[in-house]
Amino acid sequence: MENTIKVISKKNNELNSFWLKGGSILIAFLSLASLIGLIFLLSAGLYLENLYENTESAEETCKNDLNPETCEEEVNLILQDLEEFVELKLWDVGAALSGLLFITSIPLVLTLWTADNPDLAIKSSWMWIFLHATSQIFIINEYNNWSKQFLDEKFADVQSLFQIFETIFSFAGIICCEFFLFSILAVITFQVRPKSELKLQDEKINENSED
Repeated sequence: MENTIKVISKKNNELNSFWLKGGSILIAFLSLASLIGLIFLLSAGLYLENLYENTESAEETCKNDLNPETCEEEVNLILQDLEEFVELKLWDVGAALSGLLFITSIPLVLTLWTADNPDLAIKSSWMWIFLHATSQIFIINEYNNWSKQFLDEKFADVQSLFQIFETIFSFAGIICCEFFLFSILAVITFQVRPKSELKLQDEKINENSED
């Protein structure tokens, strides 16, 4: 008696296609959100820059004020805050990351939807999700850094506790959201993986010998 082991590869193309198309819908939804983010960040950045450039100087604003020195001091503080807000990397780098997410999502969605190459689709999806997580962490971190500096200058007495809660909740929200996306992609990866089965086949060889 001879025992042989056969590895039989099974790929349920219909099931794989179902999961990959579900992944393409998820990526398409996130891509739309990235496009909206791109439009918002670009529009807000251009608006704030235009607002800052067209704002009158403190001297011109306060020339008819009853107390010009106090007025100029307050206006200069407002202009300084506006300048710092305009110069945030949030508007240009954040918009660039959102644009990159949107552009790279187009071929990814097509690859997932057609399901012609599941291995490439899954690997590309993981790379895209990591890029998405990086962009969201960058945007939140950039905003928190500006918020901390602003609160330090304006509300030094109460900013510490508020800043702690703001940082914790903002990063916790991003982490939970990205973990949810990672979980969905992990399920899709598990479902479309090549499945194999070990089957033990017994082959009996009878030899008859003649005297």
